[in-house]
Amino acid sequence: MFKINLGSFEDVKEYSYELKKSDVTFEGLDFEDGLSINLTLTKDDVDSLVAIGDISGALNLTCGRCLEAYQQPVESHFVTIFKEKQSMTPDDEENDVLSYDRNNLDIFECLRETLLLELPLKPLCRETCLGICPVCGKNQNTDKCNCDKIIKKEETFRPFSGLDL
Repeated sequence: MFKINLGSFEDVKEYSYELKKSDVTFEGLDFEDGLSINLTLTKDDVDSLVAIGDISGALNLTCGRCLEAYQQPVESHFVTIFKEKQSMTPDDEENDVLSYDRNNLDIFECLRETLLLELPLKPLCRETCLGICPVCGKNQNTDKCNCDKIIKKEETFRPFSGLDL
């Protein structure tokens, strides 16, 4: 997907990408306007490269409390080591070194991992989000309800209450 031809690569090269929403699809991630990617590749050894980059954009997420869609700004810095496939060792794979094949470097997986690590564990549209009413299901950020939110003891779920133990 994001393949860089290393045929003319010498020591250091900078890349800059402005991607539209239609240019790329990361499974499970939805972008608002697109992504901005700045990448610097540096030759580290005969068969290894260091990729240092920044990625920024806005992700479309769903709030974990009120279930409303919102945009989450994303700005991340990443550093990844790539090594030629034939030179990879078990230690390299264990240390998260990514491989490349001959003169083709695919940075798609590196970008995908970076974006996934930026996702919040519990997405919230805002810190003060009130969520959905557990009784009537209204979004409490927009509609106030008059539901009695205190659960009475006789209304609690007790599946074993009738058993003689």
